[in-house]
Amino acid sequence: MLLYTLLVHGCASSAHVQPRVAAASTCGRGVAASIGDVQYPDLQRALDDVAVGGTVWICSGVHEGPFQLRAWSDVILVGSEPGVVLKAWHGRVLDAEVFAPSGDVGARLVLDGLTFVGGVGDHGGSLRVGADELVISHSVVREGVAEEGGGLWVDPETWSVTLDQVTFEDNSAGLGGALWLAESSELISD
Repeated sequence: MLLYTLLVHGCASSAHVQPRVAAASTCGRGVAASIGDVQYPDLQRALDDVAVGGTVWICSGVHEGPFQLRAWSDVILVGSEPGVVLKAWHGRVLDAEVFAPSGDVGARLVLDGLTFVGGVGDHGGSLRVGADELVISHSVVREGVAEEGGGLWVDPETWSVTLDQVTFEDNSAGLGGALWLAESSELISD
């Protein structure tokens, strides 16, 4: 039986990543995202290129999905400034898999300062996430529709989920309108 913990925080925590002010300067006309000094005109290209332990700074504006992320180690997706919206009306907004190579543990996906709008799927309307550890902070998930987890569906292999200042709005599903966690065993709330 898998055991993982869902942490729901009402106050700021260490899950919040680096200050957004520095990253905002990497966003200019025609730039959707950046990884270090490399700028991308398209968010999906940045997600395809993010390296082990990489951070994708997503520029303000509305980014039309669906988006996919496949990585083998820690990845951070962060809104560079307020007003970063990832949106999809056909398919999921973000379908992410971030796992450690066989034998390793602890691959972490961090989503910070993002608004996810829309999305349709069987498992996860707006977000379907598989990672050893998932951290979502300072974000909004809204208007997702699914059979399970209208806003967020978390893979059964995920052993740690932390939600810090996350708002779920107007999501719907047969099971888990806001979110769906397999074999959830514990809910801790501050």
